[in-house]
Formats: sequence, structure tokens, C-alpha cells
Amino acid sequence: MWTRGQAWGFASLALALGDTSQAMPVHVLMSHLQRFLPQPPRDEDRRVVELHLLRLGRPLSGGSIDAAEFCQRFELLARGGAAAGAAPPAPVSAFVESEDSAQVCFCERPCPVDITSLGLAKQAQVAARLRQDFPEGTADFYKLVEALQGELKSPPTARQQDQLKKWLQPAPGGLVCWPMLLGFQVTVEKLSFTASKELRKMYPQIQLSASFCGRELRLKKTPWKIGIMCLSMPNTMELTPKWHVIWSLDGPSGLPAKDLSLALSETPEPPASHRLRLAIHGFRGSGGSEESKELGADELCASYHLPSTDLRPNDGQAERHIACSAAQAGLPGPSDGTPALRATIVLSTRRAGRLRERAGGGVSGT
Repeated sequence: MWTRGQAWGFASLALALGDTSQAMPVHVLMSHLQRFLPQPPRDEDRRVVELHLLRLGRPLSGGSIDAAEFCQRFELLARGGAAAGAAPPAPVSAFVESEDSAQVCFCERPCPVDITSLGLAKQAQVAARLRQDFPEGTADFYKLVEALQGELKSPPTARQQDQLKKWLQPAPGGLVCWPMLLGFQVTVEKLSFTASKELRKMYPQIQLSASFCGRELRLKKTPWKIGIMCLSMPNTMELTPKWHVIWSLDGPSGLPAKDLSLALSETPEPPASHRLRLAIHGFRGSGGSEESKELGADELCASYHLPSTDLRPNDGQAERHIACSAAQAGLPGPSDGTPALRATIVLSTRRAGRLRERAGGGVSGT
């Protein structure tokens, strides 16, 4: 199946399926997978799909499959990773290399309860109630659910409650951290890297970091992989990670209003420490001798680049570009001016309007 997929120019299952945020009927998923088989499909090819590939998905009620999880496991296996179907699921939420882990966190799944759909004014009301009921920024999960049920248009189902309990970061005493629900979120939708052989050899692993208002979080280190995702361009690696970085805006550990006001300043422009900064780091060595080097970065000013209505993947500002020369990467020898590394990062945001609200600008923004 994998070699045939290469021959047919397979790029990314997530892109081929389109919207993977919803459960997908098995027969619909089957029809998509069969598009990448030689035509007309042979019986043995169909059996590979039915008996092996479909096992990567988590069956849901009504004969459907969790499409997002299926795509993640499929693409991990396609890139030569471990047996994705047998691997234990990655944690949906984790704190990663942050100076204050209560202020910024990393999630691999979107929040199972959609609060963004409430609109900015209603979100502000929900946040105000949670700040009043749970001023420490932590809450008993079931009391939190009771508070949310009175605010949301559709109360969370039992399944959504179970998923939400796993998604929220735990706190001491069996509590959960509720500010994650209403924090400022940046999602890395897609990553594309084109790098010279010399750079890939010098830095076998790369890592993306995101910082805002002086709070930095480093995401997962990624080894260079040239699987079926990028057969036509052997120096290119493309990923659709759907990484979610959330900065808390509420509770004792929320970003202070003075920091948010500085980040939203137009005149003078905010300092680099208070912009949304995306940086790429190269890693070499291992264990205690591991070294890292920043290979390039891009910055967004909240007042100019982050509208209250949020960035979407197809917006012009959502696609960011980073380039690194051979000299910047520390590569030996002369350079012909061609970047040793080119990276494209596609972003989306959630609740950017709350930055203005928490800075004192009101729910309409400034």
C-alpha cells in the first residue's frame, strides 16, 4: 500500500480528507483511501485497506471513525514511525519547557467543548463567572461542568465531559486548571521545511518554539524524515501536526494586563519579548552533549497581525516564512546565496479578541 501510494503521488491524507474535526463514516473513509490505489483496485489492495489500515482508527458509535486520530496515526506510519496502530495514544495535554507551566501549555487535541462559538461577549461572561466561582484557577471537574452547563448553548454530553476531563491539565488535589478553556490559543496547522543535505546532516533534529509576552514554550523535536509525504521533493518535509499552544489569560497565573497592553501597543511597537514569536531550532549531539542553535524566527505584532476575529489557515497573515543562510546555520564552506533552510508555518488562532478584553479594551477590542 505504501509503495503504491508513493507512485500515485500521495501528499497528505489529512489534506485529502479535508475537514477531519468530525467523525467520519467508515464507508466514506474507505472511498477516500481507495482513491490512492491503482485503478481499478485489486481485491488484495482492498483487503489491505479493510484489514489493516482501518485498524489505525478509533471506532465510534454509529459505525464512524475518529478521522483526526486516524490521519495522525496513518501519517506517522507513512513517515516510517513506530507501529502507529499499536502505539499508546499521546497525551492530549502537556506542559513543555515553559518557565511557568501554569501560564502556557501544549495540547495535541482541540478542546472537546467549543467555547469559541459563544462569541467574545459571552466568553467574557463565562470567564467572569469562572473567576468568581474558582478564583484559584483550579476547580473540581464536576463543579466546573455544572458551571459550564448553565452557560453553553448545548450542555456537554457524557462523552464530551470524559474527553474534557482528559484534556484539561490536572492540578494538585484532583482538581483541573480551567483557564485553559478560555486562553489565547495558537495552532500550528502545517509545517513545511526545505533544507540542504549539509544542514540536515549537521542538525538531525529540528524544533519549533512559540513565545508571547515573555513566556516561551518549545514544541516537540522532530527528526528529518523523507517518507511518502514528500517523494517529489527529497529535501522537503511536510507535517500537519495540529499543535495547540495556549496562554492562560485568567486566574492567578494568567498573563498580566500590563503585559497584554504592551503586546497590543501600536505606538511604540511592542518589543520582541511581547510579540508572538515563532523560532526554529536545530539540534545535534545527544544526551548531555546535545547542542541547539536558533536557525531563524518570525514575529507577529498582536495589534497588526492578530485580529479579534482570529486568524484562519487561509488568511494571508496566517502563512509565515522563515529562511536561514548557510552562514547563519554555521555550515562550513562558501555559500551561493541559496537558503540552507526554508520553512513555512501555517497558523490559526482562537480567542485573540480576549487579549484586548483582558488588557482593558473591552470585548469589542481597540
